[in-house]
Amino acid sequence: MDSLRRTRFKTIRSTELVSLIEMKAKWLNLFVLWLQELAQEKDRNLSEIDLGRLSLSIPPADSHWDLALACFVLSKTLAMSPQSIAESLVTKAQKNGYKMQALSGYVNFSLDRSLLREALFRDLKSKREHFAHTQYLKGRRIMLEFSSPNANKPLHLGHLRNNALGESLARILVANSAEVYKVNIINDRGVHICKAMLAYEKFAHGETPQELGRKSDHYVGDCYVKYAQYAKENPHAEEEILKMLQDWETGEPSTLKLWQTISSWAVEGIKKTYERTGISFDKIYYESKLYLLGKEVVKQGLEKGVFYTREDGAVVIDLPWHIDKQTGKPQQKVLLRADGTSIYLTQDLANALIRHQDYPYDTMIYVVGNEQDFHFKVLFYVLSLLGYQWAQQLYHLSYGMVELPSGKMKSREGTIVDADQLIDEVALLVREEILEKGLSEGEKEEISEKVAQGAISYFLLNANPTKTLVFKKEESISFVGNTGPYLQYTSVRLKSLITKGGEDFLGQVSQEELDLLETEEEWLLIKKLASLSQVLQEVACERNPAHLARWTYGLCKLFNQFYQEHSILTANEEALAKARLALCQAVSIGLDSALGLLNIPTLQKM
Repeated sequence: MDSLRRTRFKTIRSTELVSLIEMKAKWLNLFVLWLQELAQEKDRNLSEIDLGRLSLSIPPADSHWDLALACFVLSKTLAMSPQSIAESLVTKAQKNGYKMQALSGYVNFSLDRSLLREALFRDLKSKREHFAHTQYLKGRRIMLEFSSPNANKPLHLGHLRNNALGESLARILVANSAEVYKVNIINDRGVHICKAMLAYEKFAHGETPQELGRKSDHYVGDCYVKYAQYAKENPHAEEEILKMLQDWETGEPSTLKLWQTISSWAVEGIKKTYERTGISFDKIYYESKLYLLGKEVVKQGLEKGVFYTREDGAVVIDLPWHIDKQTGKPQQKVLLRADGTSIYLTQDLANALIRHQDYPYDTMIYVVGNEQDFHFKVLFYVLSLLGYQWAQQLYHLSYGMVELPSGKMKSREGTIVDADQLIDEVALLVREEILEKGLSEGEKEEISEKVAQGAISYFLLNANPTKTLVFKKEESISFVGNTGPYLQYTSVRLKSLITKGGEDFLGQVSQEELDLLETEEEWLLIKKLASLSQVLQEVACERNPAHLARWTYGLCKLFNQFYQEHSILTANEEALAKARLALCQAVSIGLDSALGLLNIPTLQKM
């Protein structure tokens, strides 16, 4: 977050303050000056690196303070305890007319409420849903790869987590002014495709998914499951698969025709699921068009001496950081099999080169599950050895698996829960248990679908990516607690209030009327909205949409507390009612903006 750190040393006049970020910058500027004075008094030196480690945080909800400075990071440099540093800073602040508190190594302080309120509503009036967007990544080109399905089965629950992370992160990066290019790689060749092909060849007798009324990717998945059953009973099945793969790579006509049929069915169905769930890409790559280039990259690596040919004919590379415990020698990684066929790593080498040529990026983010951690470590290592400087800009956004209460899912055994099936099941629960009476069939269908998608997406995004999740359908659709439907319902409640008000109070409210928002519940909402810019930067910096998901839930909790405690439409004074309706409109804009960035559907009624 270097760009954030640089703003801390800029002088900011009160008339220029437009966000909580700049308010933080002002306070950090003051703390830097006081810390430099303290360092001189202690005959110590504070470097730019030391000062760059300073950060402000929001104290616990039960605190009466608005922001806190942690003093722990400077304890060693100043040879003082964190609490002593905090007390020294408070003393200097008091001499300059500021009221602060030193507590447990933190300096707690409050913001100018009138100033922040004015700045927030000025942004909301002029920028509306873009009020919290930042310039943090302006000029940065970022490529984001996510989804990466195999063309032998439908998308499953794990893909939903991948897609949720990738799509939301892309939207949030754009909100930070990055130029984002979303890509997908469909793995449409290899052993896994051949398994579905072989099963179709042996058991389908020319039938089509259209004839059976089956979604095309689901039908291909059925074939894949049939192969697993066939392989259990036929010891030569693996030999048949390898022969089919070799025939495909040599261009045997009947094999190519069968492959085109099976892969096109799978891709057609997968794209329909993308459309259903609001997922899109700027470009889709196909492994079948890249694997030959991958072999060429391996050939170049052999010529450079980066790779070598093993005795059995396989092309390999030694991994000096991965030592075999038994032999004490570096383990090997195969790049080309002895029979000349390629592997995933071969394809990914080619893919990396093509992408950088297509879209020279500053950063490339791969959204892939943690079972591929080792794969990406090897990929980045190999690209570096081949001399590609941009290999240092590659990043693997690793995430944990998603399981059901019954345990792990296995596609080859048919125990996997595909994405379409899961959304349908959750939508059915919504329709049966949540929907109010008096809705048309069309409204019920639309609401059920959107609430189901919101429930699933929020569940997948609310946890840190590295965490393994157990998805429980019934819990995910609750209107009570930390769920997607709770957020969607709050959004609908806000729209209803604003509609009853009948006017655009946000556009009409005056500063004098806004100054009537003096209760603690109102201030907490204002402060929460003002912090959205900072949260968007944190997501971009840490590549973790969970920060925004939690912010969104926190905003809804604060609003519903405010709604329970205070009259809005029937406030004692007309000016106060106007100010509170303007605040509701502000919360509605902030909430729907956040939901949009998380790719969670919003509704007009529920």
